[in-house]
Amino acid sequence: MEKILQVLEGFDASHTLALINALGGRDIALDIMAGKKKVTVEDVIQLLFDQNGRGIPFPGMKGVVDANRSFYLNQPEINYVAIIARLQKSFGPEFKFLPVEEFQARCEAVLEFVRNDPQIENLLKGRYFPFAIPQLKGDLGQLLDDTIVPSLERSYREQFSDRSFTNYRHGELAGQVTVIANTRQECLIKTMADEPTCGIYFPALQGFGILADRDFIAKLPERVINSATADIYI
Repeated sequence: MEKILQVLEGFDASHTLALINALGGRDIALDIMAGKKKVTVEDVIQLLFDQNGRGIPFPGMKGVVDANRSFYLNQPEINYVAIIARLQKSFGPEFKFLPVEEFQARCEAVLEFVRNDPQIENLLKGRYFPFAIPQLKGDLGQLLDDTIVPSLERSYREQFSDRSFTNYRHGELAGQVTVIANTRQECLIKTMADEPTCGIYFPALQGFGILADRDFIAKLPERVINSATADIYI
């Protein structure tokens, strides 16, 4: 009896009526109970990410292999103050980032957006990382050469003081970097040219090839952007 009550917990007459109507009416419901008919249950909403937070390839999608679980990222404790402090140190005091309070509020709004969208909410079962970008505008190659890669080098050398950092394309990027169509990168480029910005990074497409990334991103909400590798950010 106790197990029956557990199964029926939360159901009242209106729920039972709704279930019978969803099955097609009383007669069909009775036939199902009698074993004369059967039902097939399928998701009404297409899930885009699995229980590990990885993108679910569409039927027939090419350029996708199984994720290699030997390579993974740990989920750090999110400390918005520390993130801004590290970025400010690596970029330098002349670059302006969002105030910490705004950075945190905007990132938490992104997480809430993901949480409230049943198609993509499983992203939160994987790893995710808040990021901030100062106002940057101009030729993308020049920005990479003069600003972004040097800041990455400073951060990398501080974190891994016993390792080397070599930029094999130093001095070669000016005028050579463009935004690929169907990645939505142009939205980020435009925003960061106007003001400091931020978002959440999701390493969610492990095993997806570059072309598969672009096919997949077309199915996601418009505010989701494809990164240069098999990842997305919002």
